[in-house]
Amino acid sequence: MTVIVLDAYSASNVGDAELVRLTIDAAIVRFGATPTVLATHPSSFEDDADFVYKPLSREIWRSRSGLPKLRWLSQEASRLLFVAAVPFIPKRLRDRAVRAVLRRSKSPWLRALTSASIALAVGGGYLGDRYLRESLVSLLSYRYCIALGAQVETMPLSISSARHPLLRLALLSTKGVRWRARDATTQNILIRSRAQPELVPDLAWLDTGVQTHAENREGICIAPVGSSFYADKGEPLRAWQAARHLIERLDPQSTVRLVPMHRWSAALGDGGDDLACDRLETSIREMRPDLRVIQVRPTRYSEVRDAMAASEFAVCERLHAALAAATSGTRALILGYEPKHLGVMTVAGLERLCGDLEGALSVEPEEIESKAKRQRALVEAAVL
Repeated sequence: MTVIVLDAYSASNVGDAELVRLTIDAAIVRFGATPTVLATHPSSFEDDADFVYKPLSREIWRSRSGLPKLRWLSQEASRLLFVAAVPFIPKRLRDRAVRAVLRRSKSPWLRALTSASIALAVGGGYLGDRYLRESLVSLLSYRYCIALGAQVETMPLSISSARHPLLRLALLSTKGVRWRARDATTQNILIRSRAQPELVPDLAWLDTGVQTHAENREGICIAPVGSSFYADKGEPLRAWQAARHLIERLDPQSTVRLVPMHRWSAALGDGGDDLACDRLETSIREMRPDLRVIQVRPTRYSEVRDAMAASEFAVCERLHAALAAATSGTRALILGYEPKHLGVMTVAGLERLCGDLEGALSVEPEEIESKAKRQRALVEAAVL
């Protein structure tokens, strides 16, 4: 049995990296096999799985110039055209055509797709109009695997919108995929695409109960969104607007922990939560020089959960920062910038954490812990 994991991004976002880790673990538990993972930035991961580049990797694109770049792009495009064409080749000729192409191709990702008997798609937000190119490549890969007889299923994922005609057509043409949606918006989009998705809580709920909670919580934790959205435009950070009222009320010498979930990467050119944390630190020190300000800068998701578990309250703009808080029993205000944030928390019965400080403060840690344990049980039943 050969298992592959599709759609992995990079470990520069520790939330994305955790989804990949949990998907690898699920594959090992369910199928007894360590998968090959197709990722945008393979070298950023430290897991034991075999990581190879995804089709049209942004990192490779940015690392090349001139004729080598054009040569690579033409090769990738021709392989993707082949992947798109295979489902239309008559079955009696399909295997022969695939073998002929593989004899000439040295592409690791094409060989991985072709060899798969089971393909697992990592959950997250990488299907939708915002990620149109990546979404189309992913959906073509699903179709190719199904055409060659592989089992294809997704981990719980989110689709914020699917308005583009090409994306709608691609979703309609992926019959045979076992879809899992982690929020009602995604479920409805997939139903309109003639799929029958299961509504399954986010995979990160599997971390519930893994970590011992800190006995003496103090201070607050802030996990902002960086330059991918607005921190590079000089606009006020939403996290600061929400957290300043909490910061005003902190006792002297209390701790403010700043957590950049998505670090800036020169190879990928995105992220920038660390830049947002720099701005937050400056604002906090100007306002309350008596406070301890710590930038956690995690490389693993467990470090995010440690920071949350040490805090009395958290302000989270990224969904997986919010999940790190919830799975460690920490009350949090969730400032979602996409529908998936409210959607995932609504599935968990924790929608009061989203958008309103007073509503978030009304949720007791015991309620968070109880509902997080319920979510974990549902995910275990659905994916393990």
